[in-house]
Amino acid sequence: MEKWPTSIESFEGYTTISLVGNKLAELPEGLVCPQLKVLLLEVDSGLDVPERFFEGMKEIEVLSLKGGCLSLQSLELSTKLQSLVLISCNCKNLIRLRKLQRLKILGFIHCLSIEELPDEIGELKELRLLDVRGCQWLRRIPVNLIGRLKKLEELLIGDGSFEGWDVVGCDKHRRNECKPNRTKFVVSVSRIIIEDTEG
Repeated sequence: MEKWPTSIESFEGYTTISLVGNKLAELPEGLVCPQLKVLLLEVDSGLDVPERFFEGMKEIEVLSLKGGCLSLQSLELSTKLQSLVLISCNCKNLIRLRKLQRLKILGFIHCLSIEELPDEIGELKELRLLDVRGCQWLRRIPVNLIGRLKKLEELLIGDGSFEGWDVVGCDKHRRNECKPNRTKFVVSVSRIIIEDTEG
């Protein structure tokens, strides 16, 4: 496992930082990067990302995090964020997504901690792409969440995720009517990709 590169004295002038492939075992409590726009990180699966880690990144627009445990509350001040992709990440406090009103791309890829998409995703009016491939424990979505995303163009979802799906707000007699299926998704988005897990 790698440590944060302390040999770099300052990140203040950086606009892009990529530390993918290192599986960092620790992160500093906070980082002052006033010009940073792109951050790509890969961390150890058991690492908790510090709550104040992103506070000094007011201009960040693109964040990709692979591994670790992240509370979305730590991104509340990242109001310029346009792309958030979390891969094999233990995600908490997903309702905080409502603060990220500029998001155009949102990915939860192989995030096994997600069992339900929060209703707050429906408040992301600029969202163009939603990726939930590999979220094997995703079972519930709020009624009409996808339909509220008026600018959504692409929905990426693993084929296996359709099994066992349930929808919040439906009684047991109307469950089949409310279950998401390919037809209902296509009404809301111009392109849907169903990942073929068998091939």
